[in-house]
Amino acid sequence: MRRALLTATVLVSIGGLVLPASAAPKRKPITKTYTATAAPSGVGLALFCTGFPTTTDKHREAFVAPAAGKLQVTLTDAVGDWDLFLLDPSGERLVESANLGPGDETFTQKIKKAGAFTILSCNGLGGPTAKVTYTFAFA
Repeated sequence: MRRALLTATVLVSIGGLVLPASAAPKRKPITKTYTATAAPSGVGLALFCTGFPTTTDKHREAFVAPAAGKLQVTLTDAVGDWDLFLLDPSGERLVESANLGPGDETFTQKIKKAGAFTILSCNGLGGPTAKVTYTFAFA
């Protein structure tokens, strides 16, 4: 009897360590909305948001991904032409919004691991502010 009780205790203990993936707690997405502020660059599409001739046409927002997941970023409420990019820790462009003219900008990017990123909003020929919202969903 004692041996059976000990065996049952060990099996329950081991079974408690191996949880199915569906039993893992679901982490709430991270969402933030902010106002991007930047002066219009006044230069052509090929040059604006590259650092030439000025850096006042950009708003940089730091984003730290705590784990792997998916980041969706949307720029709205802009007057004129703004663009939206995601930069990796070294400053290289990972993705940019697909809208080539005035209107809302958006992109979605898969994040493979935790790390620091920059959401870059660039004012080509627009008003001085835009609303940016991002949502990070854990993988």
